Amino acid sequence: MTTLLASFVAIGSILLGPSTAAAAPGDAPSGAAAWADALWTAALADDQAKVEELLKAAPADDSPAMQKVRERVAERARNHDAREAERKADLEKHEKEMGEHVTKGELLKALVDGANIRYLLSEQEWKQRGTTPAFRDLVKTALAEAAKAESAGDLLYAQELTFRAKVLVEDGIDQETFERTESALNDLNDRIMLIAIYAPRAMHALRESVAKRVDPDDDFADFSEDAADDWKEVVGGISRNLTLGALSAAAEAHIGGQGWEPLVRGGLEQVRLLATTKALDETFPALKDPAVVGAFIKDLDALAGAKPERASGTWARATVDSMLEANDRTIKVPHDVLLHEFGTGATERLSKDQGDDYSSIIWPENLRRFNQQLEGDFVGVGILLRYDDKRQLMIANPLEGGPAARAGVQPNDRIIEVNGMPTAGWTLNKAVETITGPAGKQVVMKLRRGEGDQATDLEVPLIRERIKMRSVNGWWKRSIDEAGTPEWDWMIDPDAGIGYLRVTSFNDDTLDDMADAIEAMRKAGQLRGLVLDLRGNPGGLLPAAVDMVNLFVSRGLVVEVQDRNGRTVGTNYAKPSKAKLAGLPLVVLVNRESASASEIVSGALQAYKAGIVIGDRTFGKGSVQTVQRVTDGPRQAAVKVTQQYYALPPTAPGQKGRLVHKRLNTGDWGVNPDVVVRVGPKQQEKAQTLRTKADQIDESGKGAKDERPNPSALVAEGVDEQLDLALMLLQARLATEPAVGTAARPKSVQPALSTDRGAPPS
Repeated sequence: MTTLLASFVAIGSILLGPSTAAAAPGDAPSGAAAWADALWTAALADDQAKVEELLKAAPADDSPAMQKVRERVAERARNHDAREAERKADLEKHEKEMGEHVTKGELLKALVDGANIRYLLSEQEWKQRGTTPAFRDLVKTALAEAAKAESAGDLLYAQELTFRAKVLVEDGIDQETFERTESALNDLNDRIMLIAIYAPRAMHALRESVAKRVDPDDDFADFSEDAADDWKEVVGGISRNLTLGALSAAAEAHIGGQGWEPLVRGGLEQVRLLATTKALDETFPALKDPAVVGAFIKDLDALAGAKPERASGTWARATVDSMLEANDRTIKVPHDVLLHEFGTGATERLSKDQGDDYSSIIWPENLRRFNQQLEGDFVGVGILLRYDDKRQLMIANPLEGGPAARAGVQPNDRIIEVNGMPTAGWTLNKAVETITGPAGKQVVMKLRRGEGDQATDLEVPLIRERIKMRSVNGWWKRSIDEAGTPEWDWMIDPDAGIGYLRVTSFNDDTLDDMADAIEAMRKAGQLRGLVLDLRGNPGGLLPAAVDMVNLFVSRGLVVEVQDRNGRTVGTNYAKPSKAKLAGLPLVVLVNRESASASEIVSGALQAYKAGIVIGDRTFGKGSVQTVQRVTDGPRQAAVKVTQQYYALPPTAPGQKGRLVHKRLNTGDWGVNPDVVVRVGPKQQEKAQTLRTKADQIDESGKGAKDERPNPSALVAEGVDEQLDLALMLLQARLATEPAVGTAARPKSVQPALSTDRGAPPS
């Protein structure tokens, strides 16, 4: 059994913090050392106003380090003023354009403007603005238009309107409208997914209608008949026993404790949706007959309305058997299709009823890729695949350091042949199965690059090898060696001894990769402070997370796991022998996409005041999943079930640790940073684009040198305000600290953790 934390999870707590000696609140600290301590303490205490006040009052000091800090403070103020002016201009622009688009009846454009306004405002500002008549009327009009579009069969347009309306009413703005909108969106999503799987011609028509709405002159590609039978691969290997075995694990272990009944109800609802989705008659002809469909629906409704004396596994199996028998008398849909939808609907019911978006069945088709994701590596040539508009296989992206990247394979190259076999009509699964294989063996891909008369065909022989999915990145990528390993410059400020680690997930190799990075920093010079960037990190494996945080933690509770009744069923403690970085000045960056493991790390460090957390409130993924394997003879699947919630370490003796999971009808979730720095959509896109381009190296050796931008602009030009402040606080913290080997000025140390928080078991 494999344990996962939400999207994924990590853990943390620290014993020794940075200096906390500081002037009392309101006092003016005298001297650079007292000022630096006061600044750090204010940030640790979530006193954002004090942080800004102290930054403006950086003391005069003749040391080069303090002079640099004052220059950086002034530079940040200029950049901040420029960003604030830009934010206000963007707000005015979107407010003006939203009104114009509403007047013209351009609802989608108006909703996009509304979303931009929301993300340009603080949470408090948005709670005031989002409840005004302008936004309420926009949402009401959009939902009415979505209902009309759905009735007319324009499901993608209805889906987009509903989704964008939902953005404007969530997070406590209008709970009643939010719940109604979310329910409508869930139904649309389910129906569209059914069409995408089982009615590819109808899906193609829906996509074409969207393209024509955006650009009436768009030359949309014709439907490829090769896609007509892809659904057979989706449901391949599914059996009655496999489906019921997976759901049995969910019924017994799910944190909601509701057993079989919601699973069976959800499964029957999804099968009903399948039978009543008209577009599916292109694949299942009996759905064209209203009388036949009606007879099946009557039987389904009778099963759904039955009230069992005991909702047991026996009852669930009997219900599934009755459903299959009713199908055989009426609509005659293949059993593996019904079982796929029954199982999918069963676990989706847990989301609708209990807010659990993470329990699901990993069907046979997806099991191999799921295992690769857990392991963090696979054997192949290092490419991500997708379809183009003509349903030709296309390279979405060659993975860094892989054989394809080293051979010069580029994004958007189309795969025409593999080992001499034409790829026309191949599914993505068939392509993956054919291209991957034993390490050390050759595969030859014929690629087509470019369009029309400019297209050229290339034959590329590649040797398969183990591809590592790297999760630890540094500041500046110097090069990539012949083995595909990147060489990083890990120091964001080598003069001050400040390192930078960007951790994108938590897998089996994360801790080893981080240890290698720390060793490289120490070899390059003093490591005196660290920026740990967890923005956009969805999480990962629990053991990797625990071990990673233990680098900073000397002792004490790292994370507590609670069952459905709030009882503690698991604990993880820090071990002193692993705390190689305890006491290192640390700043952690998080944002709205930081989930699960990232939230445990940042939240625990925050609870122990072992590092300053900067950014935006995190995602709110604090549940624990287990993965159980299910077999039926040679058939294999798995089920991922939410069984527990995890809690952060308590912030004071005798208190309970706080849950970070975003549960239904609660306004408290995620990790709230010590210093909130919100970033608008335009600024975030600019920062991500610069970071991505800075990391891209042409591994074929054919590209021009020095084409990449230097990431220093993220700080120097204030493109990344969150990182800018993180670096500034560390520079201020270290400006008055002597280098290693010189006499240190006296400083206070964070007190040892109270024994009430628990000692590690012997």
